[in-house]
Amino acid sequence: MRYSKLFGKTVREAPSDATMDSYKLLYQAGYIRESTAGRFFFLPLGMKIQQNIMKIVKEEMDRAGAQEMVSPVLHPLELWKETNRTNTAGFELMRIKDRRGAEFALGGTAEEMFVDVIRKFQI
Repeated sequence: MRYSKLFGKTVREAPSDATMDSYKLLYQAGYIRESTAGRFFFLPLGMKIQQNIMKIVKEEMDRAGAQEMVSPVLHPLELWKETNRTNTAGFELMRIKDRRGAEFALGGTAEEMFVDVIRKFQI
């Protein structure tokens, strides 16, 4: 693709309210744009970089004999309570209830989910 057609080109100046050097550099390079505080869009250049990193990590993990899994984004809140992360995450933990009243947390990491799935297998 030609640079003239690229969405999200490089810019000279970072946002005036930007405090982190990493954010300033990623913004100026045309990799990301902020939606709201702490939430970012990956622009086309940022997506290319992310996909390349994922490809390299996958190749290395394959070479090491690892197997890939994907966790649900919504985690049963009971799993978080087991590890006391409902208390340590504090107000930043996004909780929701489904139509049956079951509680879930929006998982940023998936340690609890993977421990749960592994303990259900006979190893």
